[in-house]
Amino acid sequence: KKAKPGAALEPIPPEVRKALRGAKQDADGRWICLANRLNPNRPFFDKKLKELWPRLPQADRDRLLKEDRAARAKAKAERGSGAPPKYPFKPNPDDHCETSPAAYRDLS
Repeated sequence: KKAKPGAALEPIPPEVRKALRGAKQDADGRWICLANRLNPNRPFFDKKLKELWPRLPQADRDRLLKEDRAARAKAKAERGSGAPPKYPFKPNPDDHCETSPAAYRDLS
C-alpha cells in the first residue's frame, strides 16, 4: 500500500537500516546500488537485506529506492564524469568495437 503524498511515514525499521549500513562502495569506490544488493546473482548480494525487503511496506521500499538513486547520483557527481573507467586489463584506445547485430541475434 502506497502512502499518500505528504503523509507522515513511519521510520524505517532499525534492522533494515542496519542491513543497509553494510558496504555501499566496491573496491574502486563505485556505489553498490540496492538492485545489486538484492540480486542473488550479483557479487554484492546481501542475503539479510533480501530477507527483510519483502516484509517492508511499499512506502518504505519506495523511499529506500529513492534514497538509493540520490546516493548513486551523489557518488557519481563526486567521482566526476571526466574520470576514465578502471579496467582489469590495459585497454587499447584503437579498439572501437561495437556490438554487432549478429551478437544480438545470438542472444535471442
